Amino acid sequence: MSGDRSLRPADPNKDWPEVTFGGDHTPYIDRSAYMNSLLLSPQEPVRYGMVAGLPWSLVGCRTREGLGYQFFLGGMGEYGGGGAGMARLPEGDDLQVSALLFGGPPLRAIAAYVGAVSDRVSSAEVRLADGRRREVEIWPPSEGFLRYLIFFPPYGASGEVIARDAGGDPLKTVALFDALVPWTATAGIRGFPA
Repeated sequence: MSGDRSLRPADPNKDWPEVTFGGDHTPYIDRSAYMNSLLLSPQEPVRYGMVAGLPWSLVGCRTREGLGYQFFLGGMGEYGGGGAGMARLPEGDDLQVSALLFGGPPLRAIAAYVGAVSDRVSSAEVRLADGRRREVEIWPPSEGFLRYLIFFPPYGASGEVIARDAGGDPLKTVALFDALVPWTATAGIRGFPA
């Protein structure tokens, strides 16, 4: 399928992929000359695990643009990856979310979301268009970074992620990026608006 540019269809059963955090594989870090030319300090693994049987890695980096995240799918990043948003929020904002869509894995396409949340956010939830809901863990920050979330909804699913305050009131809602990608492609969108 290496030359196939047709869109990989949405996951027909729309199940959430199985996700684990941690494990016995080494997180992948992009050590390319290009990436190294952008860095102000070494990249640091932030979180890693497995999604639908494939290793994934979230890496924090300090570049000339500021603090950011890189997300990779595959033990050596072989299914793609790239910038997963800046690890900062505009003043007064409570949630920014970036998405990476992977059409290339053999078993199923993967949608990965990474977001930064303000200190006002107490909880976060993904609500799919079909009514299913799932709480999303908010992870503590690495030094200099904001608290963050990472989640893997069904590929192609419509819905939204909601950041809530301690009283359960919504602070901000962001729509999921429900586009489809070609079988051999990785696509990303950073910090899209509500």
